[in-house]
Amino acid sequence: MAKVDECFNKIKEAFTEEKTGKDGVKIKIDVLSENRIRKFLKDNEWILEIDPTTPENVERITGIFKERKDKDAARLIRAIQDKKIIMDRLSRFKDIKPTQMAAAFRSSIANIGKKFKNSGVSLENRILQIKGKWTSQLFKAVDEFNGGSFSKLDEAVEREIYEIFGELKKDPKKSIDSMKKQNGEAFSTSSKGLAENIRNVLEQERVAIAGVEIDRGFIEAYIPQTHSQRRISKAKFDTWKAFIKDRLDTSRTFGPTLVTDAQIDNGLSEIYEGIISGTYNPKLTRNIDIDEVASRKRAIIFKDMQSAFEYNQKFGNGNILQNTASKLDLSARRIGLVERFGTDPVAGFKIVEDYIKMKIGKEMSNADLIEIKKAGREFEYILNGANYAKSMTGSF
Repeated sequence: MAKVDECFNKIKEAFTEEKTGKDGVKIKIDVLSENRIRKFLKDNEWILEIDPTTPENVERITGIFKERKDKDAARLIRAIQDKKIIMDRLSRFKDIKPTQMAAAFRSSIANIGKKFKNSGVSLENRILQIKGKWTSQLFKAVDEFNGGSFSKLDEAVEREIYEIFGELKKDPKKSIDSMKKQNGEAFSTSSKGLAENIRNVLEQERVAIAGVEIDRGFIEAYIPQTHSQRRISKAKFDTWKAFIKDRLDTSRTFGPTLVTDAQIDNGLSEIYEGIISGTYNPKLTRNIDIDEVASRKRAIIFKDMQSAFEYNQKFGNGNILQNTASKLDLSARRIGLVERFGTDPVAGFKIVEDYIKMKIGKEMSNADLIEIKKAGREFEYILNGANYAKSMTGSF
């Protein structure tokens, strides 16, 4: 029992409120009740022999939790990691003078042409760093195989890319260079070159996302799909439904429980309303953390590559190159937000903002208030980009 209590206290310590000054800044991540933590320790006695909050053990425990799919335990580790992220953010402001605090806070979000001790790169620049690793490869491929244009892509080439990804779905390790069309003819050099690079950057993106979002759980898709709110709204529900219904893999889109036409129609109605209202892909708000959003099964799954291609031609928001670039931008923003403010970035930002206000205290000037408000608006801009109102989903 003594070991249980000792380990329990270590875990609870990770959730201790930290206060500074008279009013104090509260940092509290209330994830599990005491009973749940004690039950977890009872069922996992091996953890009693280690310190569960060290970086090495967090990595070890996280790996075991992923394997066992222990949601309560994974939430516990996420909370510990979130707190470490927030404490690191706060520590970067400890040596900054109160008169410079607001500007330093804003510079940690956006590029304002000012640098402060220990502030590091801004969130804006960090997102560009993440995205740059992927898009530089994609831009190079577009230059080489499509004349440098993202917006103009020959329909025959795009159709071939979809066909290549249809083959990859059957065998993800298959060499694109050795593939043949269904009629036995060779794919064009352009379609193979673009498909190879799209596959590479999307694989890098998936690895990066998995590194910051535990227990992601949503349906993987080889090609990202956007949905044009304008086109879909103009077509009206019945026309859109008639077009998409015959092309969907309904069991993978809705699950095996939706078996009747009426149930499928209701499900499509909800998707339609969500797309045209911009709420189908849930937004990151103060009530929905980024990890919860990422785990929602919101993908539209088509039955084959031909169906996905036909849908994108009629109701997509761009070609496969534009959709891939949009997906990379979305993921880079989400990774940057999680790295800087944890899996609930809005709550994490608020903690840091409150800390800055408290540190400035009575020395707060109108100029400081303006800087803090600007930081909030710039954060919201990045957050809105991570929400991606064009309704990004999976494809097939």
